[in-house]
Amino acid sequence: MSPNKKSNGFIMFTLEYRIKSGKDLTLEEAVYESGAVWEKMSSEDKDRYKQKAGKTTNGRYEQEKCTSFRIPLKEIEEKERTEKLQQVIMELTIQNLILSNYHQDDLDNFTFYFFSTSYFVHSIAGKIYPAEIAMAKFSMSKGVYDTMHMIINPGELPIGLYLDALTHSKKTHKMELSTNFEGISNDNEILKRILEFMNEKEIQPMFTAPGMHNDDYKAGLMTLEQITKNVGTENEFRLYPAEHLLFHLQRSLINESNQEEFPFSSVFLARNAILQDPFTHTDNLGCDYHNEIDCTTFCCLSIVKRLGYQISNFCVDKSKRLPGRHFPVKIDKSLRSSFIKRQEKFIEFDIQPTFRMSNIFKNLSMRIEQSLELHFNVPKDV
Repeated sequence: MSPNKKSNGFIMFTLEYRIKSGKDLTLEEAVYESGAVWEKMSSEDKDRYKQKAGKTTNGRYEQEKCTSFRIPLKEIEEKERTEKLQQVIMELTIQNLILSNYHQDDLDNFTFYFFSTSYFVHSIAGKIYPAEIAMAKFSMSKGVYDTMHMIINPGELPIGLYLDALTHSKKTHKMELSTNFEGISNDNEILKRILEFMNEKEIQPMFTAPGMHNDDYKAGLMTLEQITKNVGTENEFRLYPAEHLLFHLQRSLINESNQEEFPFSSVFLARNAILQDPFTHTDNLGCDYHNEIDCTTFCCLSIVKRLGYQISNFCVDKSKRLPGRHFPVKIDKSLRSSFIKRQEKFIEFDIQPTFRMSNIFKNLSMRIEQSLELHFNVPKDV
């Protein structure tokens, strides 16, 4: 046996022995006591400590490569490979979802599901404490035609997270934490309502708002994973950012019309378009609680409705849009000018130079004007 192999494995064992002994041993004392134990250990037990110490090549010790935070590079590389694979699977799933219904001439009537959740706080360990959940059914022919909303009782929060929960709540959904907090606390009931709302033989992918830093998407993933894990069900939910749906859906529609230009040359531009939400401050889109306190921007029910309106704005012909389904019944006229300015800025800074910017800008500006004038009764001179 190589001396290096023995010493390296023995050092790892000695350090562990010193901690577990509880005798406040010096390193010299720990080496003396652990040496006697080491000699009596089986080869299998010794190999375990040798693996901890690292691999050897030609008798030389090779430490596993890590970051400055002692995270093994292999773990980071494996995580990156997994994320890339998940990205590919997501893109293929969405494309197949659209193409399969496109070839059957049923894309206009196909139901897409939108999902949103807000939360009070999530711990470092990965536990999330949700505040509400909302879902919506959307098709291009019927728009947002059904919704479901639940207030969630997160239960008792750990003392160390209470202040963080209050701070996050005040900045976003403004839901209060109290001992009399009303809402559903049973994960079985939450899962039951989600499945009943979907009412599908096979669970379809759901789409959620990206959020400024993908917070909504990450919170949705954590919430769904936590619910299914706590219930112990085999149901597997697939949650994807809505910009991927918008990107692929519009490309399929533009290909059908034989247009040469794509308003969104990348998923990133589609994401920016969703974040330029013109319906953010529209009244009465949220639940009763958020409508009453005038805070519908962060209301989950408002978010899933607005996703449907934004998809409609880019993918549904204006002559086929229904009030309350493809666009809000009421819209604040003051939003018109600010919305157009945001779209102009979006085109100016984000469009790729390979595209004919003037034509794209002209087409989008005309569509914005026509949409606001036709559907929201906002004349151009306002």
